[in-house]
Amino acid sequence: MHKHIPYAILLIKASHEWQKSHSGKLPSSSAQRSEFKNIIKSWQRQIDGIPIEEENFSEALSNASKVWAPPRMSSEVKAIVEDEAASVSKESDNYWVLAAALKRYLANEGNGQLPIEGSLPDMTATTALYLDLQRIYREQADRDIAAVTKHVQNVLSSISRDPGSISASEIRMFCKHVRCLRVVRYRTLEEEFTGTSCKSDALRQALAAEDTVTNASLYILLRAADRFYSKHHRYPGLYDQEVDGDIPALKHIATSIVQDSSSGPASISDDLVGELCRFGAGELHCVAAVMGGMASQEAIKLITKQFVPTSGTVIYNAMNSTTSVFCF
Repeated sequence: MHKHIPYAILLIKASHEWQKSHSGKLPSSSAQRSEFKNIIKSWQRQIDGIPIEEENFSEALSNASKVWAPPRMSSEVKAIVEDEAASVSKESDNYWVLAAALKRYLANEGNGQLPIEGSLPDMTATTALYLDLQRIYREQADRDIAAVTKHVQNVLSSISRDPGSISASEIRMFCKHVRCLRVVRYRTLEEEFTGTSCKSDALRQALAAEDTVTNASLYILLRAADRFYSKHHRYPGLYDQEVDGDIPALKHIATSIVQDSSSGPASISDDLVGELCRFGAGELHCVAAVMGGMASQEAIKLITKQFVPTSGTVIYNAMNSTTSVFCF
């Protein structure tokens, strides 16, 4: 049985032993953490003074940091429970009702800790011990879900909605993935394109940074190409005989976009301007395939409400095989 005790049990046992001799406190310094690990090492069986390698002890040592650095609520989840939308009304989406219930749970039963997932990672143990440990976690997860469900019903009642209008499966799913919650708010194109609402600092930084200057310049040039089209009813470089004349015209429009965005002085590469005009609004099948794949992936995220969608404008630079996401 020695080598089949789950590492979680070893860590709990070591924590209790440590706290008995340290006034209930956990290891805080580097020296104390090394001392804590030595407690675990002292339990290993030895042959002629040499410790026998046992996987559960190796797992306990590699996961020892979980003892003195317990999981914390991520900034994204904290922002959700503190969001104004978590002050719900009758018209609120189920998501925000669940967020309001989570906020109440954290202030009461959770004591600042999120509901547990109820699942365990793989670890060295006998099947019986692992299943017992899994059952303990699942039972605690069920208690957490029951507590959140009660808060959900109370929140729904407080806003004059049916207490059972949010299904048990939806609440369970919410609790299971609570550590992965995100809220993604999109800016409209009007906000992005208007000088007074554009995030000029972000644009200025993107145009100044070595790793984003090319893609940020392409972003400006694509907007410039749209303005060019609005004025001339064709894209720059569409006709070979007009490429040379379109280059300075497009450059002028691009410069005015940067100025309108209050992004200060920024130089758009003449090579990029010339390349965009030379390209003449062409559509390469290989680039279209990549962009189509990206778009379909984002559509699936939005439809299924799973995984985190991209929050911004995606620029795919097929010349350098790079991608940037800008939030201007």
